[in-house]
Amino acid sequence: MRSNVVNQNSIETVAVQAGAPRSFRQAIQAAVTALSCCLMRGSSASVRSAESEFENPASRLLKVSELLGNQGFFEATNMAVAASRNTDFSKSNGLSQLVNACTVDQLPCAFELRCALPLNRFLPAVSLGLCKAHIDPLLLNRPRTLADVEVSNRAIGKLTELCEVLLQPISEKQTLYTLDTEVLNTMHQLFQRCNDEARLPLKTQLEYAVQKRDLLVALRINTAALETASEDLRNDPDVVWCAMNRFNTSFRHAGDAIKANREFVLRAVKVAPMILQHVHEDLKNDREVVQAAVSRNGFAIEFADPQLQGDREIALIAVKNAGQAFVHLPEPLRDDREIVWTVVEFYPLMLHLASDRLKNDRQLVLMAVELDSNTLLNASEELRSDEEVVLKAMQFSRDGWTLAHASEALRSNPEFVSRVLQLMPSAIEFAHTTLMNNKELMLLAFNNGSEHGFNVASDDLKNDEEVALAAVKNSGISIQYLGDTLKKNKAIALAAVMQNGYALEFVDDVFKNDEEVVLAAVQQNGEALKFASVQMKVNKRIALAAVQKDGAALRHLGNWFEHDKDLALAAVRQNGYALAHVSHELQKDEQVALAAVQKNGYVLHMVKATHGSNKAIVLAAVKNCGNALQFASEDLKNDPEVVWAAIENDGNVLNSAGNQYKENKAFALKAVSNGAMAYQSLSEALQLDKEIAMAAILHQGNVLRFFNQQFKADRKFVVVAVQNDGLAVHHVASRFLDDKEIMRSAIQQFATTLFKASERLKNDRELVMIAVQSSGRELEHASDSLKHDEGIVFAAVQNDSYAMKFASDALKTNRNFVLRAAQADPKILRYVDYPMKMEILVQLQQQANE
Repeated sequence: MRSNVVNQNSIETVAVQAGAPRSFRQAIQAAVTALSCCLMRGSSASVRSAESEFENPASRLLKVSELLGNQGFFEATNMAVAASRNTDFSKSNGLSQLVNACTVDQLPCAFELRCALPLNRFLPAVSLGLCKAHIDPLLLNRPRTLADVEVSNRAIGKLTELCEVLLQPISEKQTLYTLDTEVLNTMHQLFQRCNDEARLPLKTQLEYAVQKRDLLVALRINTAALETASEDLRNDPDVVWCAMNRFNTSFRHAGDAIKANREFVLRAVKVAPMILQHVHEDLKNDREVVQAAVSRNGFAIEFADPQLQGDREIALIAVKNAGQAFVHLPEPLRDDREIVWTVVEFYPLMLHLASDRLKNDRQLVLMAVELDSNTLLNASEELRSDEEVVLKAMQFSRDGWTLAHASEALRSNPEFVSRVLQLMPSAIEFAHTTLMNNKELMLLAFNNGSEHGFNVASDDLKNDEEVALAAVKNSGISIQYLGDTLKKNKAIALAAVMQNGYALEFVDDVFKNDEEVVLAAVQQNGEALKFASVQMKVNKRIALAAVQKDGAALRHLGNWFEHDKDLALAAVRQNGYALAHVSHELQKDEQVALAAVQKNGYVLHMVKATHGSNKAIVLAAVKNCGNALQFASEDLKNDPEVVWAAIENDGNVLNSAGNQYKENKAFALKAVSNGAMAYQSLSEALQLDKEIAMAAILHQGNVLRFFNQQFKADRKFVVVAVQNDGLAVHHVASRFLDDKEIMRSAIQQFATTLFKASERLKNDRELVMIAVQSSGRELEHASDSLKHDEGIVFAAVQNDSYAMKFASDALKTNRNFVLRAAQADPKILRYVDYPMKMEILVQLQQQANE
């Protein structure tokens, strides 16, 4: 019966003895099926029920395997694996019985289970079973007879084989630290007590395994543990990878062998490209390794061997990935037009690193100054003297400073500067000094609205009344640059303070005491009062005009009007926060306090000690700012009229009201209708009220995130929430992400919610079209097939040229489509290959010339 060859008669005999159907396969299958049912039911109660129903299937399986010998056990274990592949073996009593009952010769068969199932589910149960059933008895019972010794040696031999397999890494992420601590320690003890020198390598391996396991556990907490580990462990791929999973920079502490391990490094740079800095010098010259690194992060080219830094193909990959990696390229590649063009398209200021030849490339510089006008500084002297190039830069300039980069010849040319001032009047201050006395140009700049330039005008023009008047009408504070002869010109002073009240600071002292000038200044900006003379500050007409313009100007009046109620009322009626500058006596005045809270209810916090119990003032405050309820007295926080007025203004303030209102449905409905966040303050019972929940999402759909799972799974609630606020789609049950009506509502409001849609809807042309028409960059989240759809992609790039980045490669190489898209927005050309880009640019230029 122990033979591996089982004839038909023995099968029938065994089947009868096992109480199973008359077939070897059927006998095993019946036992395995019963065992599988127990394993898959999970709970101990269901297992007991199944065992009763199937007459202890684990025992039956053991009985069958015992009668059939090793072959039967092997078949049984294989079938158990097939039948229970997705079962949690770590909770299986039947499996433990199966393993513990197997003989020494059957251990390799039992171990087949370990090779067929996920390590983290099987290993703790099986390996612990092996130790308890076979290793522990060997440790406790030393052999006494020759027969015992023979059995013991056979067992140790078999166990040695199993241990050697156990010590092999299972996969990249399932290493020795997943072994049960008790298992590993028991195996270690066993081989420490074995004196057989032939097993010394395995003893060493076990000791290393224990150290490795402890280090892996430590690395989960602190990667610094790698730095102090032994050289062997710092060269262990599992250990280094585990450390890198936590912090990529841990690779610098790896051993030299790992840093020179091409296979490991190639895998690692795809995850952490900047570790190229720490790899062996030979690998820095390995084309495949460097290319893998720069494909992920172009800056990694800094650490490549100089020979590969100069490799055009690798350099192009690097700058496409990170244009600023251009700084690490050698001089010859800085003269490569395709590489420089690729860089400048995204980082125009990098033109300063290009060769002199390319700095003189007219087409390249025109493209660069269009992207960033300050790139003109990096162009060649010849192109900085080119009127078309400079005008193109000025056309896209955000300020006149760009003119400073033009050649001296152009900045000295009155006709050219006149054309520039039509585009950018403020550029006048960057014209050549020889033009600073050109009255026509100065007037042109100021009459076109320039706020700058008067400071650089010649002394003659600073004393020219026409020029000075034109300057201060655009910028009142330019009066500070007036020549001596015009400082006492009242017309200019008046024009300046009427444009900017702060110009009062720079007028002649005589005008700081002139009622007409000071009044004009404070009427333009009440804060200008601080620059007036003392005589003007005590002038009630001027003081009143100042606080009526800006109540905060009250602080510049000192103590002169400390008890003036009229000024205090005027100030707080203009700016409630002016109450802070009112005297304490007037803050206690009910009329002043009432006027302040009517303007800004939140200032109730300044007078809550004196007026927090005044219902009239508190009521006025909460009607203006519901949040002022928090500064009311406890009695008024429980006053229904006050609370109702507060939540009518802002429902979210319900949390400041008395607790009884958080359980009152009428108040709850009013609150969530005016501030959905009040839903969080409600009692648990009211949060489960459908009417209140619906009122909340009608006010703000995104409040859905605070609803219970029952409401989130209710389509009626989800539809209303998303229609009200598309962002609510972030909080719905996953099944609604495949609901076209719901996702359409979300995308129509926020195109960026397309990424939440199911894969099916990301392939829905209608929805994707809605998204890309609103935000072209949402093409990134469309399906691959729609990234190849000309209509979709064209709509996306019309909205945002950046969308071209996400188009399919086929469309990026489709000449007709690229031309059509470039006609709509030439910026899309930065995302197509250089040869086609140049071809299309030439054609666009020809079309423009025609």
